[in-house]
Amino acid sequence: MNLIKVMALLATLLLLSACASIGLDSATSEPPVAEVACPSPEASTEEVGAEKTSDAAESLADDEDAGSEEVYTEPEPPAIVPTEMILPVVIPKRPVESQRPTRINDLVVLGRLEKVSLKPENLVLSARIDTGAGLSSLNALELTNFERDGKPWVRFGLLDPKTKKLVYFERAVKRHVNIKQIGAEPMRRPVILMNVVLGTIDEQLEMTLADRSGYIYQVLIGRNFLRDQAVVDVSKKFINKLKK
Repeated sequence: MNLIKVMALLATLLLLSACASIGLDSATSEPPVAEVACPSPEASTEEVGAEKTSDAAESLADDEDAGSEEVYTEPEPPAIVPTEMILPVVIPKRPVESQRPTRINDLVVLGRLEKVSLKPENLVLSARIDTGAGLSSLNALELTNFERDGKPWVRFGLLDPKTKKLVYFERAVKRHVNIKQIGAEPMRRPVILMNVVLGTIDEQLEMTLADRSGYIYQVLIGRNFLRDQAVVDVSKKFINKLKK
């Protein structure tokens, strides 16, 4: 028993001695020193020479850039042409219907259809221009004969195309005429004086009255209006504007 205790004590002493030895070695050992590569004289000379060469090249490049600097030249202003020398370009216009002549040898040119104004009532109607009719004719709706101051008068209506209502006229009867009709007995019609404006023509003319409700146009302009005043171009229509 005593022998075992002695052996254990020795083992403990040996262990303590080993630990003390390891601690002393650690305290006295120097830390590792990093290795620093020192350039050789030849390498230093080459690097310095390369650096000088690079600096010289950059300096030369700067000198070249300074010598090759672009010089800006301001462009000359364009020549000024006097306005008196500029001639306008005139493009001829294509002739249109309204530019056709409205007079030939001092005669007004009329189309086969024209607008007319009946005065003083100022009723505007479309009229058919008929060179085959000797007298002009006017539609007469609700035609009524009466006397005024012992003289024959008539009252009749014309259809206003805008309002679709009748506009009534009263005129003295100047005379009566017999109008021949194909295949029928002659018709006796009253003749009145009517102030008619067509284009630049303002004329008081004789017009016969008849019921023209079966016709398209309420006014027919005959030769008694056209004579010595107008010629007719049957290929045209409504080429004259009413005089204001």
